[in-house]
Formats: sequence, structure tokens, C-alpha cells
Amino acid sequence: MSDKPKRKRSEVPPSSAANIEASPCFEPERFADTVYTLEGTALHLATEKEDMTGLDAEQAAAVQYCLDYIKQFVGEVHREMRLLIIPGSSGIADHIVVGDKHVECIDYKFGINSQGDPEGNRQVHSYVVGIFRQFPQSETVAVTLIYPRRDEIKRHTFTKEDGKRLELEIEGIATARRYAIESRLKYPSKACVYCAKAGNCSAFANAAMEIAKTVGDLEMTPFGITIPAIKDAHTAGKMKTLVDFMSKWVDKAKDQLLAVAMEAHITPEGYELAFRKAKRTVEDPAAAWQVLEDQESGVTQEEFLNSCSVSMTKLEESVAAHAPRGGKGKAKTEMGNLFASLGISKKKEDTPYLKKERKP
Repeated sequence: MSDKPKRKRSEVPPSSAANIEASPCFEPERFADTVYTLEGTALHLATEKEDMTGLDAEQAAAVQYCLDYIKQFVGEVHREMRLLIIPGSSGIADHIVVGDKHVECIDYKFGINSQGDPEGNRQVHSYVVGIFRQFPQSETVAVTLIYPRRDEIKRHTFTKEDGKRLELEIEGIATARRYAIESRLKYPSKACVYCAKAGNCSAFANAAMEIAKTVGDLEMTPFGITIPAIKDAHTAGKMKTLVDFMSKWVDKAKDQLLAVAMEAHITPEGYELAFRKAKRTVEDPAAAWQVLEDQESGVTQEEFLNSCSVSMTKLEESVAAHAPRGGKGKAKTEMGNLFASLGISKKKEDTPYLKKERKP
């Protein structure tokens, strides 16, 4: 086990600076890794190491796009450099090239969404402040956002005067954050959608309470959805009713927005109409196997069976149909137990949920 002390979380991380400016108590969601985040990490590493081992052709092309761009800059190179922005806040820049009085900073963006121009980007501002602090001899800093999958490069040059101004602005964001947290003040904004604290935020709760006043006897003291705040079953029951009411509205609103986009061709600003790929299924496995045999596909019966899924419920019904009268339940249970003991079938964990009580 390493004795290296755990790094304190940055007060204003560059990637969250804009959201914290909008809502000082903002806390980014901590999601589990996805295929996209894992790919992004792999492509950053490949660019840093200039090693495309294990990448497919499209990924390798994206990395090469970045490498072709950065090779034009000459100077002292720093990769994945941690920058102190202001006391308590730091961030990591992908690629920095330091000259006598000028610094180039390149930030790789392997996603497909653009993050706006560098000139007005708070993440970029954070890097600029950190670079002027790290390399005080520099007179100018140019930051490039490079989007290989969009074939797009956005670059802006900042002066030392810009750096001083931006440092004051970042310090202002940090000060507002500290004050808001200490005073428990909440400032709702569009950043709330991405905030990890939305569930126990008093500002969100206050908004919900306005809705609660219109729904029967749901008036209650504003609180966030936290275990300490819910002290009895009565309060929890009222909260659940409110949540169900709001969820119903949200679901219907989503349906209406989708219908407007599909039928009236009015798509919400900042969004685009997309389609999830529908799941394809084989409705008649026996017929499918016969076709494979007739076409001399070369697929073996074992390979075919491995690609099939079996419904335990339907299989139990078939077993029960062949069992003698009075023994159907026993036959289903015995088959289920046998399959489980042989490792043929697996049962996923039951998912807990709150079910409405039936009043006598």
C-alpha cells in the first residue's frame, strides 16, 4: 500500500469552473466509467505516449490528428502537467510547450461535442491563470482546443493582462463558492442538472415545495432528500407522493417535447433528434436454425444455441405442461433448482422499490 498522501480535491476544478460560477455549491456527479470515458482516457494516454497500440483505425486517426498539430511547436514540452491555478485549485493540462516569452497549451477533446471558443471558456481561463503562475516570464499564452473527430481546431492567445484579470475572476468564483457553502446559500441554475448535490439541495426542495402546495395536503417544511431530513414514515410518505407527482409531470413533458420534435420539427435548443438502435430478436429459433442449415452457413448447432437466450418463465411453463396433474408446481421448482445447482441458470438480484400499500 502506498504511503503517498491523498491529494485534496480542487476547490474550483477547471472542468467545473463555469458550473460553479453559475451555482457556487455545484458538485460534479461522480459516474462510473463508461465506454466513452474509458476511450477518452485511452486516447489521451496514446497521445501522451505517442503509442497507438491497441487502437482501431478511427481512434488511431484521431490521435494522429493531435500529434500532427502539436509537432509544429518548438520549446520545452510538458505533458499532463498539473498547474496550480489559485491556492486550493489546480488542474492538469494535456500538452504545454514553453518558449522564451510565449507558451502554447493544447487541450485534446476526443468527444463529438464542441465546448465553445477558448476566449470565453472557463476551463481555458483556469489553464491560462495556472500557466502564467507557473511560467511568470511568459508574456502571452495561446490555448488550443483540438477536436479531431470534428476536424476542428479553436485557438486564442491571451496576454499577461488577460491573465491578471482572469485570475481575479477565478478567485471571485472560489470566494463565492466558499461563502455559499459556509452560509448554505443555493443559487439554482442550468448547472443543477449536472450537480451531485441536487438530491439534497434546499433550492431544489424549495421549488418542489411550491408544487407540493398544489397537491392536496402535501405542505411540508422544505428539505433535501437526505436520510437525516426524513425522520418518520409520515414525512417519507408525503415525500414519495410528491416525487411520484413530479416524476409523472417530467415523463409527460419529455413525451411532449419528443412529439414536438418529431411532428412539428421543433427541436429544443442545444439538443438534436437521435434514435437508439432497436434490439433485434429471433422470433422463431427453429425456423432460424433451419434457414442456417439450408444456406449451409457453417454455423454449428452449439454455436447457434450459444447465441440464443431462453426465458426461464416460458421454459417452466413448458415443463409444467408435461407434468402430471397436481405436480406442475413441484416440476417447475425441481427444474429450477437443478438448473441452478448445475450453473445452467442464474438469478439476478431482486431490485428494491417502494410499492403502494393496498388499504383494507
